[in-house]
Amino acid sequence: MLGRSISEEIRRLRLSTVKIMLAEPDHSIQEIARKTGFASAGALWHTFNREVGVSPSDYRRELMGEG
Repeated sequence: MLGRSISEEIRRLRLSTVKIMLAEPDHSIQEIARKTGFASAGALWHTFNREVGVSPSDYRRELMGEG
């Protein structure tokens, strides 16, 4: 119905939550990974970079106007 698999939709929703949390600088990448169900900060980094095209840290810097 959505044109993507259940796992793709779950990943999309998790990454959407990660993006929201990255906008709040008081959350560390490790904390965000834990709260969004990633096995580690490295797993979050790899998935985010592959799907979004930038690392979580670079995404955060861009949000904060530092990039």
